[in-house]
Amino acid sequence: MMAERKIGYRLSAIGYRLSAIGYRLSAIGYRLSAIGYRLSAIGYRLSAIGYRLSAIGGLTLSISLADWFFINFQMFQKAYSARLTAGRVCLFTSQRTKANICIKFEQGRENQ
Repeated sequence: MMAERKIGYRLSAIGYRLSAIGYRLSAIGYRLSAIGYRLSAIGYRLSAIGYRLSAIGGLTLSISLADWFFINFQMFQKAYSARLTAGRVCLFTSQRTKANICIKFEQGRENQ
């Protein structure tokens, strides 16, 4: 009977300690869960900011490309304005055939 009581007390003490450890781990898990929730909210906000910045970047890129084409078109006009009066404008040279693609202007009409 005495041995059974000692075993019972020991098992009870071990159970109590395990219960205390479990309670502490539960508290740590709860805190980590709260931290995880906060980090998730911060991540969501950063994602929204990143999405907006991406949209702004895309808009800026499209504006800069439009500016680039406009500037190149102006340079094209300046470079070939003398050739317009001569009646011929070469747009570009084909790399494969080495042929110029030109437009001839004759008496206000456009012939290719």
